[in-house]
Amino acid sequence: YDPEAADRFFRARPLVALRRAAEIAFLSAGFVGKVLADKQLGREEAMVDRRSEELLQLVTRLGVTAIKVGQVLSIRPDLLPAPYAKGLEKLQDSVQPFPA
Repeated sequence: YDPEAADRFFRARPLVALRRAAEIAFLSAGFVGKVLADKQLGREEAMVDRRSEELLQLVTRLGVTAIKVGQVLSIRPDLLPAPYAKGLEKLQDSVQPFPA
């Protein structure tokens, strides 16, 4: 890893990082909104399995870096509610290969 090369790369392409940040925010907003609505409506327990599956799908859709973060979180129920961590355990076993 060369931080200076990464800095040069993204400084020459400022819209790349901005576009990716917008993509992550857009994709994550729906999930976060649903979790907040569940909490507000008192249905967290009833929806936890569905939200766990949605989190797994979101992390997978966000790509390799998010998958790596998800794998780490899956073994850290002290950082993430246990049902979500359990759902992310699937990232340990069965992630589709990514093109190189």
